[in-house]
Amino acid sequence: MRGYKFLSLEFGERVLREKRLKVSSLLSLNDPFDCRATKFPTREDRIIWSKYIEHASKESGIVCFSKSWENPVIWSHYAENAQGVALGFDLPDAGLMEVEYRPDLIISRGWNELDKQAKIDLSMLAFRRKYEHWQYEDEVRYVIKFRGAVDGNGLQFIDFGNDLVLKEVVFGPLFPGKYAKKFRSLSDNYVKYTTTRIAFNTFTVTEQKNKRKQL
Repeated sequence: MRGYKFLSLEFGERVLREKRLKVSSLLSLNDPFDCRATKFPTREDRIIWSKYIEHASKESGIVCFSKSWENPVIWSHYAENAQGVALGFDLPDAGLMEVEYRPDLIISRGWNELDKQAKIDLSMLAFRRKYEHWQYEDEVRYVIKFRGAVDGNGLQFIDFGNDLVLKEVVFGPLFPGKYAKKFRSLSDNYVKYTTTRIAFNTFTVTEQKNKRKQL
């Protein structure tokens, strides 16, 4: 699957230079309901679930991608008001989790009433359930075991490689053209570079076909 990572100008350059992406902890995501979109019958169940999430966050993290780069809202929120870039990666099917967007929380029985398989199923569902208003992100998550990530300054990273192959660099519609040459110098020749603009007839970001305006 092709996944796009939206980044500011500064972090886009850093990622291309260092050839790695930061792995996010389950407890550091920007949605407070991430991994907590569950409705349990008792306070005790909620406490057990919180401890379960804390334990899982020490073992695994995620890298979040979008399945396309056409939505202008995500450019504004994650790419420095459309001045940044979207990096397109080929991702392995193993470890990928597509987010599902729903209006309601997951309703569960008490934790101790669930058998082992039911607990696993609930965990997997909770890790990919988000409130429907986040749907613009069109998100897919790549789950990383921390033992496979690279440690740097107390943070966790995953290097570019067979499981994270850079294929595209998409310049945001407000990307400062003076930086294009520097960005192009940071990637291999096989990487595709795409200049974008806002569409004329729809609320979308689209490819700039005018060669004179391409970066």
